[in-house]
Amino acid sequence: MDNESDHKEKKTWSLRTLGWLIIGAILAGYLIVIPSVNAFLDQFREQPMIIPATDLDPYELFRIRTAKFLVFAVFTYYGACVASFINVVAKSVPSGASVTTRASVCPACGGTIRRIDNLPLFSYLNLGGRCRNCLSAIPIRYFLTELIGATIFGSLFLFELVTGATNVPEFKRYFYAGILWIILYTKWPVVGIYLYHTALFSLLLMLSLMDLDRLRCPKWLSGIILCVFAGLSVGIPTLQPVKFYHHLPPDLIRAIPPSMIPIVTCVAGGLIGWLLTSTIQYVSNRKKPITASKSTFSLAGTLVGIALGWQATVTILLFTASVFTIICVTKKITKRGFAVSETIIFSVVALLHHPFWKWFDGFW
Repeated sequence: MDNESDHKEKKTWSLRTLGWLIIGAILAGYLIVIPSVNAFLDQFREQPMIIPATDLDPYELFRIRTAKFLVFAVFTYYGACVASFINVVAKSVPSGASVTTRASVCPACGGTIRRIDNLPLFSYLNLGGRCRNCLSAIPIRYFLTELIGATIFGSLFLFELVTGATNVPEFKRYFYAGILWIILYTKWPVVGIYLYHTALFSLLLMLSLMDLDRLRCPKWLSGIILCVFAGLSVGIPTLQPVKFYHHLPPDLIRAIPPSMIPIVTCVAGGLIGWLLTSTIQYVSNRKKPITASKSTFSLAGTLVGIALGWQATVTILLFTASVFTIICVTKKITKRGFAVSETIIFSVVALLHHPFWKWFDGFW
């Protein structure tokens, strides 16, 4: 027993050490290595003809880079916190359990988890993936879900928020971009569409977790999600930059009252997303009606249609169908019967499509 306990303790310390080493390496690379390399390479670069009146010394540059990194870290870690809550919602809501009144407990021993051990990402690394009380292994799903949430918020921060939403087609362009001009001198349309899209991908993560567990999203929750996104899309024009009327005759467009365009755009996107995902779901699961009835795929398609429009939804579904076809062919060739979740594939494709949204929209 002592040898087994010592082995578990050594494994815990090794995981903890590895986690902190990775975090330290990232910080050192961003704050020390990259500025040092840039300073060295500046000696060989062509210098500007106009020299600033006050050049920043290395200490001031270090302070600026540290401040930028801390802002990025706050947004990214907030994503991990949101994903941690989403993980609880995806497990509890379909079964009717409360997500607000009960305390966090260990799934193995049922012991209450202390607040210091309930910090997303850090607590898992600090405890080595084990419960402090019973030393039972904590499912890696918790850590991966929090990591995905951090990735969603962090990646959209880099290619959407601080760039002034240059990835979003038909969105207003700003002369200046970056953390200073977008966040500190707050450009609310950019911040709003960033929060709108992070909420979208966070909900896709929740639906993917439900689909992974073969759980049905309650109708009341589905209704609230769709109504909130539809209301925001119609009520705030900047959240719906891509309209429905690509390639329609100008006379037909002028015949539609301007006040109806946001509503028609929202309805068209949601309806097309629902129809296409329902069709794909029916074709892929026609021999498994019970599994298909519990899938959240059609809800995910409707949600993306409302939030991003029918053009982006069709593009994402084309890639989703291609990936799904490749997986099915691989299953037949290898003769391995592994389960495939349409919702997970769709959510991953949607997230990968988002940085290139403007480029793909050019084909429409």
